[in-house]
Amino acid sequence: MDNSQLTKARALLRLRRLRFTYRGNFTFLCADVARLALDGSDTLKWAHRHLRFAVGNLWNILTVCDRLEWMNRQCRRDQRAASVWTYYAEADIEYWHIQMRTLLDHLAKVISRLAHRSEQVPISFSRLYQRVGNPKSEAEARKFADKLGADWLAVMRSATWYPTLRNVREELVHWGGQTMVFLPPSDGILFQVHKGVSFKSAIDVEPLMLNHNVVFFDRYAAFFLSSALLFLEDFAVTAYARLGLEPYLNGMMRHFGFGTVMRWIDSTIKAALQEGRGSTGCAKPARSRGAASRVVTRDPPGGHANLIVGPDD
Repeated sequence: MDNSQLTKARALLRLRRLRFTYRGNFTFLCADVARLALDGSDTLKWAHRHLRFAVGNLWNILTVCDRLEWMNRQCRRDQRAASVWTYYAEADIEYWHIQMRTLLDHLAKVISRLAHRSEQVPISFSRLYQRVGNPKSEAEARKFADKLGADWLAVMRSATWYPTLRNVREELVHWGGQTMVFLPPSDGILFQVHKGVSFKSAIDVEPLMLNHNVVFFDRYAAFFLSSALLFLEDFAVTAYARLGLEPYLNGMMRHFGFGTVMRWIDSTIKAALQEGRGSTGCAKPARSRGAASRVVTRDPPGGHANLIVGPDD
């Protein structure tokens, strides 16, 4: 596995004063647009609305990650929790996929509004990605690039990870796919999505898997969340330019779930390095003991979900 994407995304997340924080172009954009939207143009208000919705989706995604890890730990000492582990985890993993797609759809609405010809650009992320990646002809590709803009075209083309995520979500929502979580919980959050018609595995991303049939959810989530965070950064740079704005406010996002994601990214990088050195056997998730280790506070570790503006802490 290429760890560069994981490493770049991990650099956006940090622990400061017992708070897990995400700070980057996207958080700056959210703060700046919120500051200007009240008395701004209809386009600014539109951007603010859908950025706010996207942030809400991200918080839901982080909450699911933290809850899955929390309940997995509970199952090791609570027989009642262990007895219902698969039911809760399967529902959470399906919801995670739905929220990931919804977040991207809100970004697509902003991209469409800020395109050269807004009324001729799809507001669905899937349709937008398809128009960019699978044009009917070379002439159609050039025509759509003119409508969208070369800057947005480059941003959309960078989302090469999206088709895998989309296919799993479509299988779950539209085609009767089923999430299966494997026992025992002590082996980690192990899952697979089976196709509704053939019952074949829908996920086959080898670096993220225990074997040919079973996926580590922590590695899977770390990879796709890292990819999404880097997409958010590129999206924000282009949105700033399209809106004619410069970064002004030091916007930061706090959420207790960032601590979980930081640990998952760290452990995924560690596992990839171990496997790259030729370790044998079925590797269990590597556990990080670095700065993202669990922090005990009176509030949720990392703080309640919030978009804040202030000095860099």
